[in-house]
Amino acid sequence: IIKDDIISKVKIRDVKVSMAKDFCTRMSKKGYKKGYISLMKKLLHAVMQEAFEADEIIKNPFDFKLNFISADAVSRDELSPELQEMLLDFIKNDNAYSCYYNLIRFMLYSGLRAGEVCGLTLSDISIKHRTINVNKQLCKKSGEYIICPLKTESSYRTIYMFDEAREALKEITENLSDCITIDGYTDFIFRNKTGLPLSAKDLSSLITTIVKKFASTVETDLPMISAHVFRHSFSAYLYRLGLDVQTRMYLMGHKSESMTLNTYTKVDISKVVAFANKAESKQKFQAVESAKTA
Repeated sequence: IIKDDIISKVKIRDVKVSMAKDFCTRMSKKGYKKGYISLMKKLLHAVMQEAFEADEIIKNPFDFKLNFISADAVSRDELSPELQEMLLDFIKNDNAYSCYYNLIRFMLYSGLRAGEVCGLTLSDISIKHRTINVNKQLCKKSGEYIICPLKTESSYRTIYMFDEAREALKEITENLSDCITIDGYTDFIFRNKTGLPLSAKDLSSLITTIVKKFASTVETDLPMISAHVFRHSFSAYLYRLGLDVQTRMYLMGHKSESMTLNTYTKVDISKVVAFANKAESKQKFQAVESAKTA
């Protein structure tokens, strides 16, 4: 981000407060949220402070408040690993919803949107090669099933199948029965108790019902839990693995880095500094890369 901005071409001793503020404004116009802009400002402030203490500059140009940048909208929180474990344990042992255990498990470790999950058929996955081909959504309109295109061009992707997602799919596909055909597609993986495919709307309603019952079994207040929150949680999981932003963006099906950085992942300053100190070296995740070319 910094190296691609014009401020990277200015010598440290020549950076003015106005230039620093313009840098923050440019980030805002590119879609970065205030929290992330603040993070980058702190990083640059630390760099400039070293120069100030070494008498290389007479003032830290990043010593200002970001009150000229609009505040972010309400953040979307991910589920903590502990809460994910509690939820999965509840579903696994619940008489009414245990049949959906592997569905929720898959969602938490694949990051797919609700419609993308419902649109998966047997021909879209390879347990052996650990790949998932995301190419359609299954929706309902006026009570009728329809195949819908994906959200954006970048939503069409072949992604790596992480261990938990792979185990979930193995268990589900071992006992799949015949399925109805919808717009030429059959063998839908995720179904309701009667054997019919789940649509995006069905899945959202199912999660709401499960969470309501789960909430009655715990003493503390729960954060909002939805299909989209599962997606946030997966992005946070990718971040904890240390994957670079381009890889995370590809796996999530995002069309921009700012969406990956701002909407789904809470970044801490120590992580950014560590990467900056390594000259922004990017760790390539070989399994993901092989999935891209599969």
